[in-house]
Amino acid sequence: RYRIAAFYYFLNSGTNPYVKHHVVVIPDTSLYSHVMNDTDTVNGGFINSVLYTQGLTQANEMVASVFGPPLQVPVLLSSARTGANASSWAWANVGACIMNEGMVYSAPMWGAQVHSPYNNGNRVTQLPLFMLRPDLINVRNNYWFSDIASESGFASHLAAGRPGLSAASSVLGVRPFFCIGKAS
Repeated sequence: RYRIAAFYYFLNSGTNPYVKHHVVVIPDTSLYSHVMNDTDTVNGGFINSVLYTQGLTQANEMVASVFGPPLQVPVLLSSARTGANASSWAWANVGACIMNEGMVYSAPMWGAQVHSPYNNGNRVTQLPLFMLRPDLINVRNNYWFSDIASESGFASHLAAGRPGLSAASSVLGVRPFFCIGKAS
């Protein structure tokens, strides 16, 4: 089951403003499980993680089989770290991608407190779905967020119903967001 999470969430984002009308969609639970990285490192931020560079292919294929190819939307993703903090970001055009803590909880929980703008990027507000239906946050499985949370781990949501910090080599759920709409 998939749910509409927001309308026009990325409108006017990006160095060239994104102007396509779109709907943000998320699955009720994780689609599958994957490591964030093969070792417990956050070097290179989320944009250089194994999950981002290789692990989201399956999510994009699953989404495309149901909805057609997801729209490519501009997202700022962490691209470096200093100590336990994200310290830089880079724009990427993404199809299916995992959420950050702000999209779910409305604020960083475990994500680096000092430099959370590099974790948040342009995903700075809670998805309206979670504001209206907070019961859909805790779906009784562990899933990843893109936020750097320590020198060796990323933020996560744990099945017990709370924010978590998980070692990058942990195998957790992939619960992506993606956008659908008119391509032109």
